Amino acid sequence: MTPFDLWRRRLGIVFVGGSLLLVVLGLTVLATRLSGLVFILYWLACAVLAVLALGTALLDLIIVNARAREERKVLAHEAAERIRTALQREPPQP
Repeated sequence: MTPFDLWRRRLGIVFVGGSLLLVVLGLTVLATRLSGLVFILYWLACAVLAVLALGTALLDLIIVNARAREERKVLAHEAAERIRTALQREPPQP
């Protein structure tokens, strides 16, 4: 795991936590105090945080899949090399 991975995952946690906090506060403590434009801006901020969390998660998914695909290629190449080496050492039995 690279430092960029940690940074990206922590950022995702902040986005999810912020969105969750806004939802809980908006439905409980601030439910009677939000009205008009403030209501719209509040829930828009919550939606933006949720979309940012989703975007961060999708980016992480793409990066993890790309790394896994590269690992599979490397492992397949190494396995093919081992098989080739083993076949060159021992002649096939008739």
